[in-house]
Amino acid sequence: MVCSFKQLFIMHPFNYLRLRKVTRIFLYGSLLTFCEPGRSLRESACDLFKTYELGMKFGDVQIASHALSIYLRFLFFAGENLSSLQAKYDNYIKNIMIKYNKEAAKYSILYKMNIDFLMGVPCKSFSIFDGMVADENALLVDANLSKNAGLITGIYLRRFFVEFWMGNYSEAVRCSELAFSRPKFTPLGLISVIHSGARGIIAFRRYKNGEGNAFLNEGKDILRKLEKLGNSAILRNSVIILQAELYSTTCEVKKAKEAYEAAIRSSRNIGGIQYQALSYELQGDYLSSIVEIPQATESYKNAYKCYMQWGAVTLAHKIQKEQHLEVNETFELNSMKHRRGW
Repeated sequence: MVCSFKQLFIMHPFNYLRLRKVTRIFLYGSLLTFCEPGRSLRESACDLFKTYELGMKFGDVQIASHALSIYLRFLFFAGENLSSLQAKYDNYIKNIMIKYNKEAAKYSILYKMNIDFLMGVPCKSFSIFDGMVADENALLVDANLSKNAGLITGIYLRRFFVEFWMGNYSEAVRCSELAFSRPKFTPLGLISVIHSGARGIIAFRRYKNGEGNAFLNEGKDILRKLEKLGNSAILRNSVIILQAELYSTTCEVKKAKEAYEAAIRSSRNIGGIQYQALSYELQGDYLSSIVEIPQATESYKNAYKCYMQWGAVTLAHKIQKEQHLEVNETFELNSMKHRRGW
């Protein structure tokens, strides 16, 4: 028998309120983000935070902490300043999640680890478990023993993104395959889309590195799948970046240049400073490959600046070292000012 929200409220008022909160998490955590054109990750994050506040108001800390975990995840992928986000994670993991929802804390620590890695600082988050879980390897053992497929996938996806950021594509693919090796568990929503976009970039770059036509076909397949998923801001941005990579593989110089510029504009419009940095970096690699060195250097400098504004010192210094960028004190200071919001 199907009952209305009103009937449910009369019979079970607490379950009614809980159902509405769960529905909000689903709507703003998955559905609207990908189905509502123009909706940004930051808008969804704000609504998820309201769900957290609602859960705390009614004493449903399980729902509240789950909404909080997704809220922080959305902020990460929306390009929130990493220093600010690091403080939020430290506060909420310690004061909310570890007290009321240790499973949510485990998932959140994975993102906190990536934030610490990007900022170039040591991770000390596991101390909240009072020695029960010493590090990520211990967390993986715990997840395997409890057959927690979601947490296992989360661990390997965290490693995937680190290897992707550092350009270790073979290892990134290995982690990706381990993440999705459990047929009964397939993560949907934001993380799946971001992961697919990164896999597409890897495929096109491995093809350009001379590793075979199979990678070109893989990249095209991923691009087609993302094009069919919807017209949301984050999906559209991923598609534009992959289109630029595709044109760069097929020697369509004019289209490739226009697509990289479009990717940079799109990333800027959605407020994703890390996607803007990535687009500049990919543009620099392409311009370098067609021997337009001064223009490539400018792109790399812009990527460096964007990574610094995001707070990703590790990635900024990686570009600086690989491309032998000369970054003077004024340029560095301006990047730091933007990062701190001066």
